[in-house]
Amino acid sequence: MTTTSFIIRLCFAVGFFNAANQVERPVLRAVGFAYLLGAGILGTLGAIAGGSWHTWIIGPGGLAAAGYAFWSNR
Repeated sequence: MTTTSFIIRLCFAVGFFNAANQVERPVLRAVGFAYLLGAGILGTLGAIAGGSWHTWIIGPGGLAAAGYAFWSNR
C-alpha cells in the first residue's frame, strides 16, 4: 500500500466513523459501521499475512473505531 492510498483510506475511515457515530439516520450509521468493521477485519488479516505498517494502522484501528461506534451508540 502506498502512502497516497493510506491517506485516502484514512480519510474514508474518518468519514465513515463520523457517519457511524454522529449521524441521526440509522441507514447511514449502519453503512458507516459496516465499512469500519469490514475494513478493520480485512486490514487486520492483511497485516497478519505480512502487510506493511499501513495495514497495522488501518486494520486494528478500524476495528477499534467500529467497536467505539457500536458501544457509544447503545
